[in-house]
Amino acid sequence: MYKLKYYNSIFYSKLLLYSMLSTKDLTSTHFQNMKELTGNQIRQCNTAEIKKITILIIMVTLSISFLER
Repeated sequence: MYKLKYYNSIFYSKLLLYSMLSTKDLTSTHFQNMKELTGNQIRQCNTAEIKKITILIIMVTLSISFLER
C-alpha cells in the first residue's frame, strides 16, 4: 500500500511539473508575440492560459490529497 501511494505521488508530481512548464512556455510566448496578435487571438491565448492554470490548480490539490493519505 505504501509503494502504491509513493508511485501515485511521483506520478502527480510529474504531471504538476509538466503543467507548470507548459504554462511557463505558454505565457512567455504569449508576451513575446503580444504585439503581433489581434484582439481575437489575444482572447484565445488568455482562455488557453486560464485552462492551463486551472489544470495546474487541480493537479496541486490532487497531489496534496494523495500525499496526505
